[in-house]
Amino acid sequence: LHVAAAPNAKTCGAAISCCDRRQWPLALSLLSGAVQRRVAADTIAVGAATTACEAASAWRQALHLCKMMPRTHLQGDAVCYNVLVSSSGKASVWEQSLGLLSRMSSEQMEQDVIGQSAAVDACK
Repeated sequence: LHVAAAPNAKTCGAAISCCDRRQWPLALSLLSGAVQRRVAADTIAVGAATTACEAASAWRQALHLCKMMPRTHLQGDAVCYNVLVSSSGKASVWEQSLGLLSRMSSEQMEQDVIGQSAAVDACK
């Protein structure tokens, strides 16, 4: 007996969370597939994909994901943005880090000391 479950936010998030830095392309592919299938990917899925990108120093892909969020109705949370700020800082693109903090404010997302510290580190 073979039963296939329809993908949902939880299965999508779980699958993406299993991806590590070597599998960041798979994480982005799974997230993209969820968007195409109109599966409501949650902040866990988005955060896991950005974390996989950050761990692989794939900051451009992580920022692309961030720019895609409004068009695809993906939701990032403060943890997701902190990962993006940190990733940008490690890549020495401090302007992106500060822009992300600004975007958090414009989306009425509360900044925390982790993201602010990452932005300060990016500017050093």
